[in-house]
Amino acid sequence: MSHPPVIPRFAVSAHLQLPKEELPAIAPSSSAAPSPKAELSTITTPVVADASAPDDDDDTLEMLKALRQDYATSKLHIRAQKKKLADLQRSQQLALEAMTTHFAMVTRQLDAQRDELDKQYSRISQRQTALDALVSRRQPVSTKRASPAPVVPKRKLCQHKRVKTEDATLVLPVHESPHVAHTDVAWDLGRCGPLSMIRNHRRTVTMTEAGWNVVIGASVARRFSVLVTLPKNKYHNTVAIGLTHEPDFWQDPIDNTAPVFFFNHTGWYLNVRRGSLCSRDHDDAPFAAKLKSGDVVTCIWDADAGSIRFLRNELDLGVAFEGVFGSYDWQLYPALISYDKNVEVTLLYPTHDGTTSLPSAL
Repeated sequence: MSHPPVIPRFAVSAHLQLPKEELPAIAPSSSAAPSPKAELSTITTPVVADASAPDDDDDTLEMLKALRQDYATSKLHIRAQKKKLADLQRSQQLALEAMTTHFAMVTRQLDAQRDELDKQYSRISQRQTALDALVSRRQPVSTKRASPAPVVPKRKLCQHKRVKTEDATLVLPVHESPHVAHTDVAWDLGRCGPLSMIRNHRRTVTMTEAGWNVVIGASVARRFSVLVTLPKNKYHNTVAIGLTHEPDFWQDPIDNTAPVFFFNHTGWYLNVRRGSLCSRDHDDAPFAAKLKSGDVVTCIWDADAGSIRFLRNELDLGVAFEGVFGSYDWQLYPALISYDKNVEVTLLYPTHDGTTSLPSAL
């Protein structure tokens, strides 16, 4: 008969007590026992997360704030660039509109100048035709007048001026526009430029200095005649005689001392130095041969026909200007525009028989 094995006492005690000491540490409430790795992670992970969480949140918040600031700054820059581009686009558009407007204006001006040149060309052609016809009709009369003429010679007129004798009688043309009567008019002392002198009962005006000077008649006129006396020198500047609708423009040369004086827009004139026309529609347009010292110039405004014509020593030079109708209520005054010194222009006296006489004291 066999006996059971004998277990040492200390071994049993050790075997039985070891589980009691380790049970609380290794016996979880769950039924399955976790692995050593799972137990380690379960113990250590919460501890690490709790320690580093505040620092990570602060860094993230600062980063987000910086990004938000960057975005806001970028948006401001983009808005500024958009505004600059919009302003540039508007300025370019305005510049284009200004150029377009200027181009249209220049085009209109060129068209107007071209039309005006066409009109002047047509008027010159008509005057040339009328002048040719007039010359052909008056050819025998001109031949007859080549002999001792009824017109007082210029030498005699100049001599009469020098010796200051009795009145000399000069026959003025009466066959042209007979219904337009001569106007007894004198020069206006209140509308006389500073470079001239009026004498002889306000009939004679003398240029005392070189420079632009204007003298206006004292009253309106439709027909008047003047004796022109030109100095013997090398200067041949403007001496314009005619009618003006702006009697106060005699002050213009006083305020403006420029070498060029644009007076043509103030009325209708004949430049006796060149025989050219000066007006709104004519600027030095050729009309007749230049006049000489001692010639008598007659200006006639036919308000019914709307025309202004000039005569030289009884010879009709033809219609110079058209469209000046009396229905427009024009108030036209005799006017003299001159630049040279020692130019003299004398208004002649009208008489009932169609003649006129020079002033008694020249």
